[in-house]
Amino acid sequence: MKMKLSICMLFFALLIGCTAENTELNGEITKIQVQKNTNEKEERIIKDKETLELLKSYLEKILWENAKIEMSRKQDVTITLSIDLDSKEILKEYDIWFNNDNSATFINYNEQKKGTLNKEDANGFKEILMNKQRFCFP
Repeated sequence: MKMKLSICMLFFALLIGCTAENTELNGEITKIQVQKNTNEKEERIIKDKETLELLKSYLEKILWENAKIEMSRKQDVTITLSIDLDSKEILKEYDIWFNNDNSATFINYNEQKKGTLNKEDANGFKEILMNKQRFCFP
């Protein structure tokens, strides 16, 4: 009886743990195009491999969920990832909101997914993303 209860509890815990989905970023990110949502549509490109790997490590921490997407304000930043997967370029675009609680919200409209990054990781991601020394200008 205790064994059945333990198995049921384990199954339930696994079921709850799998409700938030982490979308994998397969392949190598070759560049990230960053567009700040300002009046002047500022656009930059990140190509530095070390910076790309660091940003990828943050992106892989995002917890994704399927969602009907509605936001109350315009995004702060849009990023487009160029990913090399088996010698084929794949583009992934995310709109990003940096929230008052220092977390970040990511929207992937193509896949109808909404993701969140906790405040510690969001601060690190934002700091790297907005660091002008890491950019190339198109």
